[in-house]
Amino acid sequence: MMAVMEGVECHCGISIGSSPVVGKMHRLQDFVSGRSPCHLHLFVERTYSKTVSYFKNSVCELKMGILIEPIEGRWARLGLRIAHAPAAATPDIERLFIDTCGLLPHKPHMLPGLVTWIALYGNFIARHRLRRLVQACVSPEAKAAAGLIAELAIAVGGPQDLAMTIESCLPIKPGKPLAVAHRSDQAMMKMSEAYAADLSVKWGLWTAECEADPRYVMPVQWILTRNPGMRERVVRKGDLRSTILETLRHDTGGVADSELALARLSGATRAAVHSAVYSLVQEGAVEVAPHERHKRKVVIRLHSPA
Repeated sequence: MMAVMEGVECHCGISIGSSPVVGKMHRLQDFVSGRSPCHLHLFVERTYSKTVSYFKNSVCELKMGILIEPIEGRWARLGLRIAHAPAAATPDIERLFIDTCGLLPHKPHMLPGLVTWIALYGNFIARHRLRRLVQACVSPEAKAAAGLIAELAIAVGGPQDLAMTIESCLPIKPGKPLAVAHRSDQAMMKMSEAYAADLSVKWGLWTAECEADPRYVMPVQWILTRNPGMRERVVRKGDLRSTILETLRHDTGGVADSELALARLSGATRAAVHSAVYSLVQEGAVEVAPHERHKRKVVIRLHSPA
């Protein structure tokens, strides 16, 4: 029986001993005493299901069997003032944005802080890569949330180049409250619609006016001290060079087979990618080497894959 419990613990990636969902497992021996194998199997199956559900919704996110740190911890690492321990490492900012858009209806209280962070530190975002990830997103609600966040950030002074992200977003029709908790009650739905800000109505995710406030985020010096690798992002102001570097770092294992492959991944023209790669070679960020199998091709490689 302990082997089954250990299997649950390993699959989730963290200890389950303190979880309220499985607190009764400490009395497991009392329960299974005299039970048939059939009863035991059903009990383990149901307990396992509840355990995974608990961690998925309250402690962590499970994607394809891999434990992902919660979005609160990843944003805390980036300087968002939030009651959560920071993640252990600098997160992938563009994928964090996509993950946040998908979970925003369950965490609408994070919206003002997110808008403030993106308005102040939008130049940390590799915009071409973010646009591609938004295009690849299969959730209509997440795409609408991405458009809402980006347009709110631009409205309060964020980088105008974030508009390229909005091009890939579509509003939700018919509209509904941003907060999932308000969707099951007709009175709350009517109140959400009545007090909804214009931009939230446009994107079909009703929420009140969102006020950006610098107090929601840490100073840029704090962010760069804890995430020194982000300095190159802000120096390049999130341009195509940033997208190429982050694509190599997070999407291709540090190597791209050709400029054409990078163009497809970044959503930019081949000519633009060629120019950006040339600049990165001059900066010492990447190197271009002959392809092992195709003499007329080259590979683009990070000097120091992260």
